[in-house]
Amino acid sequence: MSTVLKRIVDQLGPYFYQLAEKSQDVFWIKSADFQQQLYVSPSYERIWGRSCQSLYRRSADWLNTVILEDRDRVRQKLMEWQVNARVDETLELRYRILDQTGVIHWIETWGFSIHENEQCIGYAGIAYDITQIMKEADVENQLREQWREAKDHAEKANRAKSDFLAMMSHELRTPLNAILGMAQILKTSSLTEEQRDQLDVIAQSGQHLLILLNDLLDFAKLEVGQLSFTDEPFQLDILVSSLVRDMSLEAHNKGIELILHQTHDVPDRLIGDAKRVRQILANLLSNAIKFTEKGHVQLKIHCLQKNLKDISLCFTVEDTGIGIEQAKLDTIFSRFQHRDSVYQRKHEGMGLGLSIVKELVEKMQGSTVVSSELGMGSQFSCIIPFRLQGVISPVVGSFSEPPSMQSASNEREVLVVEDNLINQKISKMLLEQLGCRVDVASSSQEALEKIKHTYEMIFMDIGLPDRDGFETVELIRQQEAPGWRVPIIAMTAHVLAQDRQRCFEAGMDEVMTKPIMQTDLMAVLQRWSSPIQQRQKG
Repeated sequence: MSTVLKRIVDQLGPYFYQLAEKSQDVFWIKSADFQQQLYVSPSYERIWGRSCQSLYRRSADWLNTVILEDRDRVRQKLMEWQVNARVDETLELRYRILDQTGVIHWIETWGFSIHENEQCIGYAGIAYDITQIMKEADVENQLREQWREAKDHAEKANRAKSDFLAMMSHELRTPLNAILGMAQILKTSSLTEEQRDQLDVIAQSGQHLLILLNDLLDFAKLEVGQLSFTDEPFQLDILVSSLVRDMSLEAHNKGIELILHQTHDVPDRLIGDAKRVRQILANLLSNAIKFTEKGHVQLKIHCLQKNLKDISLCFTVEDTGIGIEQAKLDTIFSRFQHRDSVYQRKHEGMGLGLSIVKELVEKMQGSTVVSSELGMGSQFSCIIPFRLQGVISPVVGSFSEPPSMQSASNEREVLVVEDNLINQKISKMLLEQLGCRVDVASSSQEALEKIKHTYEMIFMDIGLPDRDGFETVELIRQQEAPGWRVPIIAMTAHVLAQDRQRCFEAGMDEVMTKPIMQTDLMAVLQRWSSPIQQRQKG
């Protein structure tokens, strides 16, 4: 052992050799000028595939084993370390070598300087073979990259689906708005009984198409987690009576009695998602009427639990229809399930209605239950929680009619901003039937010019030709006088959650989704009925 090596080993401790000779890792010692290999442990031969003696003869040979891509970096790092090591800087280095069989190994080296009397007398360190660790890390990185790519692909697919949904919704709802709108307008004109029956068929078919469209869109939004819910005040009695009236024609045409029974403890004024409640009940009632050939369909509403702030209501739709086999009860809420065989189907539908009912109710923190006996009818119950608005209006065994069309009339002046000429005409006529004086603007610029005249309400389409409805509303809000805020209601065929959110962010007060029903217009007019409140708002 050389004198220098002995001095270094003395510095490292008496057990250095025992540890180094038996270790699976490579221990090494270099001279102070880094030109002489003073020691290397036996594991060097196993990992590098070269003899220790060859390294003693030519200390720099190990650098030639470093692959070309890493060699310059390693050489530069070692040169910097030799300068800084004299102030006790530790070497940390990771590189790849090529053994004599042509196999690449990943090596991690740690080193430090050895001092005697404040002078560097050499360097020592340890080298680890981390090939397996790097392989595992590489596999992990590959998996992570594959996951990222899959995630990006899924997000792109979801965005494409969302874009398609938005386009499809707009393209289908716009003509559907014209069909249902004209049907509502014609219903108020002088018609023969035969013409009225024909008009009812148009309206009923349009409503059926709307239900299918809503189900299909909601199914797609559930798939990508984009289904939105609101938490707003609404009147249950108006919602239910309007729904029963809409469904009564379908029941009447089949000779079925449609019955509503609501217990006295059910309040009218609730806070929740009225649109989703109506959708749930419409699906259940439509389904019950579809599978009932004689007898009745009954909607029963009663209170399950109530405190000062919250209430849980049970909505049960009972029919005397064909019933459901016990074997199918477990899957009746599954998507694309039908009571009858695909090849023997007598009833229309995509098989989405009940599955959407279940998912909507569950997302509203509720639950669904079904009971049925083949040939005897079925009972579908939904338990849905709500928050209470305030005073309970007792309703016993019947429903209160919504206010008449005339009750919403107050000769208010409104502006309809809509570029589609058919939708312009329909909106104008529906509002005029409710007693409004209506002006129409076909573009954003025309709307901005017309609001120099004071309106009590503005109905705003989103897809305008020159400037979209969002930007138009922002400009209107900027021009409003202090203390005055005109209610602006979006009338749009865009139904995605982000579209609704953009409406509110732009400064709109409410969002109506096309097709627009006159009963919904009436409710909006009532909610924003007071000009004084309008001036005080904001």
